[in-house]
Amino acid sequence: MRTAGPLGEYLRARRELIRPGDVGLPAHGRRRVPGLRREELSAGSERFRRLWARHDVVARAGGGVRVFRHPRVGELKLRYEKLTIAGTTQSLVVYHAEPGSPSARALARLARHAAAGVPDPAGSRLR
Repeated sequence: MRTAGPLGEYLRARRELIRPGDVGLPAHGRRRVPGLRREELSAGSERFRRLWARHDVVARAGGGVRVFRHPRVGELKLRYEKLTIAGTTQSLVVYHAEPGSPSARALARLARHAAAGVPDPAGSRLR
């Protein structure tokens, strides 16, 4: 099943970062699609099986682009997808930068600062 749009691109990009060997699973030859398969995640995690079976996140409720101004890295132009959660009034909003964009590089800088415990311009620690 292929997820369309920016959210699908984001999920595929993240999935491709993890190889079976990274989590102790055997690699079974060449894969058409990099990353872990649902079956592999299900075999290794009871929690994943339960969550996957629930299918809580349903139809997309909206999306677009939002621009943020961060005091350390400046403008962040992020795409977002808003997903509704079945049976609730809650939604899940996923923000992501286009791969290779100035905003993606800015988010990477923020992640490095946070990992190093660098204080942000307002004086709090990025953690």
